[in-house]
Amino acid sequence: MLPGLAPGQRELLVRAAPLERLSGELCDAALQTTGSAGVLADLVKEDLFVAALDDRQQWYRCHHLLRDVLAREATADPRDVLSHAADWFAAEGRIDDAVRHLLRARRDDDAAELMRRNAETWFFPRGEAATFLEFGQELTDRAVGPELAFALAYAAALCGDRAGVNRWLDVCEARGTASSVVPGWHTFRSAVLCVRAGYGMPDSEAARSVVMVRQALREETEEGGAGDPTVRAALGAVLGRDGRFDEAADLLLDLWSSPSDRRAWPPSLVLQAAGTLMISLVESGRGDECDRVVREAGPLADAVERIGREASMPGVASLRIAQARHRYQNGHMEEAAVLLRRVVPLAELHPRPTVLFLGLVYLADAELARGDRPAARAALARAREVVDEEPVSTYARQRLEQSETRLGRAGTRTAVRSGVLTEELTDRELSILRALQGPSTQREIGAALFLSINTIKAYNKSLYRKLGVASRQDAVTTARELGLI
Repeated sequence: MLPGLAPGQRELLVRAAPLERLSGELCDAALQTTGSAGVLADLVKEDLFVAALDDRQQWYRCHHLLRDVLAREATADPRDVLSHAADWFAAEGRIDDAVRHLLRARRDDDAAELMRRNAETWFFPRGEAATFLEFGQELTDRAVGPELAFALAYAAALCGDRAGVNRWLDVCEARGTASSVVPGWHTFRSAVLCVRAGYGMPDSEAARSVVMVRQALREETEEGGAGDPTVRAALGAVLGRDGRFDEAADLLLDLWSSPSDRRAWPPSLVLQAAGTLMISLVESGRGDECDRVVREAGPLADAVERIGREASMPGVASLRIAQARHRYQNGHMEEAAVLLRRVVPLAELHPRPTVLFLGLVYLADAELARGDRPAARAALARAREVVDEEPVSTYARQRLEQSETRLGRAGTRTAVRSGVLTEELTDRELSILRALQGPSTQREIGAALFLSINTIKAYNKSLYRKLGVASRQDAVTTARELGLI
């Protein structure tokens, strides 16, 4: 085939062999020539192993077998072509393509610098932290400075790669100096300390993580500044992992209370703070404060889900899991179960077993309230696997044991044996008892459980008799004291 090509066609294909995709503008820039668009169009018309990749015939691909032959024909250093192509891609704002070509041209220092300058754009709205991390792993060690290493640690955190977080933070600490900077942070050291505690430590060391983040907060604010909001969001998160939800809720509500400041936060931080705050509120019994958080953070989570980037934003899973729990607490069992079935698998993608385990516990409660005991058992069995396989806090283990007790109805049996209850509650009575925690009327509870209002009234009468109470509020209070809900 090659001898039959026109000289201009042959020259373009041989020189452009290092490029996987071709366009007129790219070839002009990479080969330092003109007229490439016309040559490519002629090659397509003549069906000479060059195919258009789009309807507008702006991008083309040369068959890989022909490229292999052409590459052997080339006499010039392919790195020159790749370097010019990288410069063109960078000028067009296609940073990932620019980095890819710089790496192939063995210009690691330039690739690292381009990644460092554009790190934030990889995480949102593009949601390509995994690609950023892959490029970082291709760089030579000497090319990665402390600031880029910090960005790579954050990318690893978004990808659920705890080992990667610690690997890149080790590079930060080994190469960082007094002049190293993370935008928005007062000190480089506090940024590294905060990210290690928030993303590099296992949940079983939550108490130690709290100490580390408090130290980072002191360093960030020692000269009177507010410090990067990430450090307070991280402190709320590690407090939650340690089961200190009231403290976490107070801290995060204060952080959340300034919408003007929040507008300057990166979307990942907004969702992280909102998710942690919501979980802290529902776990500390302050669900009445959740609606405002959902109203303010929900649209951003919706936008992330619409473009399919929720897997790269860990805060989405936390927010949705807590949102479902809030619905459960308000008596909307079916809605809670449907939402949890959708979002709990999302929590499997990130190295925060406490969030995943809570989602599974919430799902078990919702399924049990719906009367689907096998589904509830399956959710708790998975929660037990998480707790046994992943290092979690003491709080998480205790919380799981409480849920297993409720599912096994050991709580009602114990209460009967001790004389507190006259007889055991049925599964249906337990479902209605859980629904009584929320603001739903008896008619609304009946509709949610597909029962008539008269049937609900009969169940309530039986519940009050067994619990020895005379009102709905007293029934809920007594049930909580007995560990039944």
